[in-house]
Parts: sequence; C-alpha cells; structure tokens
Amino acid sequence: MGKILPFGFLAVAAYYLITNIKSFAGGLKAKIGKISFNNDASQKNYYQSLVVNLQLVITNVSNLQGKIKGGNIDFILDDKIVGSINKIGEVIIQAKNDTIIPLQLNLNTLSLFPSIADLIRVIGKGGAVKLNVKGKIITSFGDVIINEQKLFVV
Repeated sequence: MGKILPFGFLAVAAYYLITNIKSFAGGLKAKIGKISFNNDASQKNYYQSLVVNLQLVITNVSNLQGKIKGGNIDFILDDKIVGSINKIGEVIIQAKNDTIIPLQLNLNTLSLFPSIADLIRVIGKGGAVKLNVKGKIITSFGDVIINEQKLFVV
C-alpha cells in the first residue's frame, strides 16, 4: 500500500501538468498591437527603409506562466514580403494577462512604393497601407500563429 500511494500521486500530478500545458498552449493568442512610424530613425537612414515601432501582444488566459523562446513575423504587401522580424528575445509570458513586447521593424521603402506614382496614390488615400502579417511565436509550450491584416499609416 505504501508503494502505491507515491505512484498514484505521480499519476495525478502528471495528469494535472499535461492538462494545464494543453490549456496553456491553447490559451495563448498573439497579435500586433499599436503601430507607429518612427520618423527620426527613418530620417537617419535617409528613408531607405521606413522604421516602424510596434507592439507584439501575447494574451494568456491560462493559469500557467510561460516563456517566449523566439519567432518570426513577416509583413506582406501584394504577396511580397516587405519586412520581417526574426529576433524576438526570451520574454516571460505572465499567467492570465497580456504581455506586450516592443519591437522595431524596417520596411523596405522601394518595396512599399516602387514608384513616385505609388507613393502619391497612397498619400492620396490618407497614407494608409494594408499589410498582411504572418508569423509564428515559439513558446515554452508550443507555437502560436499570427495571421492578420494591419493598417499602417505613413
């Protein structure tokens, strides 16, 4: 009887851990939050690329804390990648909370506006460009996929 009790305890603990890990991975959502144009940084590189400050928002509805281990996010315009973020450092994901990670993105100016006519057309529409955002965030309990559209105002 004395040997059965530790095995029973381990089985219950393993079940609890596996159930919570599944709920953690399923309870994570990633999206792009606030986006802002960084004119000073763009001006320093003579507008060869548009520097954008943005927030990666990870929402965790589970009771477990986790960790971001890395990931990549592509920004796509007309089926063409115009910018990517490949360096997302290790960050703790708080339990039952939003974790906001500030990131910086360099968008290739010529990919966004191949000609002066394209730039004038975008400015005429209020300076807004619709970008598709696709990527994967690697966490300690599995991958979280990002697939959304964001409006970027120049």
